[in-house]
Amino acid sequence: MQNAAEMLLEGAKALRDGATDDEVTQAARDVIIRHKERRQQVFGVGHPIHVDGDPRVPALRDLSRENGYYGLHWRLMEAISAVLINEHKRKLPMNVVGAIGAIIAAMGLDPLIGRGLALVGRSAGLLAHVLEEKSQPMAREAWELVLQADPRNVLP
Repeated sequence: MQNAAEMLLEGAKALRDGATDDEVTQAARDVIIRHKERRQQVFGVGHPIHVDGDPRVPALRDLSRENGYYGLHWRLMEAISAVLINEHKRKLPMNVVGAIGAIIAAMGLDPLIGRGLALVGRSAGLLAHVLEEKSQPMAREAWELVLQADPRNVLP
């Protein structure tokens, strides 16, 4: 999320709030070229499961619009994905990282907050798994399946 927000802030420097779609698309091309030259991935696109689009993105886009944070950075992130799909023929729709990066940039927050947001989300998920294991234990059963699949594994 931090990387996506930094990418969008850098890419939007040459744009103004009222930038035309053509200007935003050109800025997206420039972002992609810079990342390719640096041998860096383009952040905020693609997903191993949601190959046709991350279902969290429309909800975050709607929330951004409702709260006044849909603008230049969202448009740039959408354009980056569109250029990759339409011009580079890569199936890389925007993912939740790109959406949250756009929100962070639009809100004028320090991109570093993206790292913290990722940790909060992961921590909440881990806590949910711990509580689930307490009420519906399955770790031992899962380990037994691992042993059946490969008996060379040993119990810790």
